Amino acid sequence: MGAEPIFSEFLVANEKSNGQYRVAIRGTGCGDNYCSCRDFTVNSVGTCKHIEFAMAKLSRKRGAKRRWQRGSSRPIRKSIYVTGPNAR
Repeated sequence: MGAEPIFSEFLVANEKSNGQYRVAIRGTGCGDNYCSCRDFTVNSVGTCKHIEFAMAKLSRKRGAKRRWQRGSSRPIRKSIYVTGPNAR
C-alpha cells in the first residue's frame, strides 16, 4: 500500500477467515510495527501473526538484509492501546 519496499504499509489477507488486515512495518524491534487485527490490539506482545508473516516475506526480498540494518528513514511511531474491564 505504501511507496517504500520494506518500511511501509501492507494489506495482509487471511484466506481461512477472509479477513484483511492493515500492517505497518516501521522497524525490526518488538512493538515497532502495527496491525489492525484484534490480536495485536489485546495481546500486549507487540506483534502478531500478520506482522510476522509480512516481515518474513519482506526478508526474502533482494537487498532486504541491508535495508533492515539501515532502518527506516521515517521516525518510528509506537502504538499504545488502553484496555479495561469494558474493552471489547
